[in-house]
Amino acid sequence: MSGKIRIILVIIGITVLLYFSGTAFAIKLKLNQETFANLNYLIKARYEVLNPGSGGDKRCVFTVPDVRLAIQGQIKKNVDFYGHISAGISLKENGTIERRPFNLAEGGGNFKFSPEFQIRIGRIRVPFQRENMENYYSAIVPTNLAPDVKEGVVFHGRFNGNFYVKYNLGIFNNQDDNYRSPFFTFRMSFTPVKMGYNPEPNEEKDTAKGWLKDTYLGKEGNILTLGTGIAFIPKPGDDVLGLNGDFFLEKEINTMLVDFETGLSYFTDTENYAVYYFQIQFLKTEKLGYGNPGIFLKLKKDESSAGYLYWGCGINYYINGLKTRVSLGFDHKNPEKGKTINEIYVHTQFIF
Repeated sequence: MSGKIRIILVIIGITVLLYFSGTAFAIKLKLNQETFANLNYLIKARYEVLNPGSGGDKRCVFTVPDVRLAIQGQIKKNVDFYGHISAGISLKENGTIERRPFNLAEGGGNFKFSPEFQIRIGRIRVPFQRENMENYYSAIVPTNLAPDVKEGVVFHGRFNGNFYVKYNLGIFNNQDDNYRSPFFTFRMSFTPVKMGYNPEPNEEKDTAKGWLKDTYLGKEGNILTLGTGIAFIPKPGDDVLGLNGDFFLEKEINTMLVDFETGLSYFTDTENYAVYYFQIQFLKTEKLGYGNPGIFLKLKKDESSAGYLYWGCGINYYINGLKTRVSLGFDHKNPEKGKTINEIYVHTQFIF
């Protein structure tokens, strides 16, 4: 039996096991009512067919772009924490294989003085664009992911009212200024609860991380979030100012769940340019076979001189929610003038 067939059989076996188990295999450590932690194992595996265009050979390979060991818990009622170490074997755009050893992907602690005022510190997400704050394993499009994670601190909180408001003020290490001065971001989001929409729960459940999702699979009702952000990055001789606006909607219509997201960022430095994207998924809320199928589409354009055009589409099949999922997709990217990259992939992910 060939190695490729063995890998396929292992993936199918794990998928069936997780479906019939119905739960994630998290290890729970508990010292007392206030001190506890959960351990998780997460993995993504793919089969990829890449055509890197002129100057590169076609590649047909199995990859494991992310293997992750995660811990999240609470030290006291008002102090929680999380950490992720990650490794992977990825196929790069030029057709080469990149092997990434285990390192700290993300991690930090969070002091909860009140719902309105909390402090997150560590190697954490930069709160500017919504897309950057989303869970790596909830991503509707499993490729085209590059979250911005930096060492720093975020002051954050939420306020209830006619508009449910969340804020994040971040101060981070500034590599562009050789660490001589920090850079700053500020992000606010709003939910019109009076209109019958629910605020996103993930940021409150995971205050240590502050992550969002681009799909809640209909488990949290109809959701609407309007977001805006500002970034100021001091650089030698040329400071950068970034402005952002984004929109997220999850709504069930008959037997279909619609997830729609869009965002626009504008930057001023040596050149003025915009980065924008939109993404949509139509998910069937009634099971078809063992899970729920959905179709997705994403387009993203970076209009800077070193920018790119990307679009991708495909099918997701959620066997046990986000814990067990299989995707079939196609990516198209123009990373530079005169160059085109096309890729077909089968993506699987498992969360234990």
